Amino acid sequence: MKKQFIRVVLNGNKYYIDREADYAGWADNPGWDRTYPTIAVLGGMKNTQNSLDTFIHECLHGCDGSAYEPMVTQTAKNAAALLWNEGLRYYVRPVKVTNSVRKFVRGAIMAVLTGCNCKWDKLKIDVTARDIAAAAVKVGYRLK
Repeated sequence: MKKQFIRVVLNGNKYYIDREADYAGWADNPGWDRTYPTIAVLGGMKNTQNSLDTFIHECLHGCDGSAYEPMVTQTAKNAAALLWNEGLRYYVRPVKVTNSVRKFVRGAIMAVLTGCNCKWDKLKIDVTARDIAAAAVKVGYRLK
């Protein structure tokens, strides 16, 4: 069966999301010579908090490839824990998307980014949270 990639935009860069990767996580640098860089998340752990953490972590790298690794790791961990505890789950056959899910995910990621001392300005935090929330909903994350 041919892999199906999901196209998303993170901070103006177009990416393919590969939810069936053979490795835990990877985000291509958008400057590489590809039509679309790829963000990959291990296929066997789709509906776990660890998978959500990895997804957010790699999306943060997609939004800013030069972001400080400890900041990305801690932000992804905190955002995943908050979202997981509030009921965000991955669905293979997603239910209908509502704006409230996207807004909830965006708000949670904005709160974590604002509190993590990442030294990003307010606009960058807002765009990053918006794009990661849109990508999460597009690949199949929903509130249970």
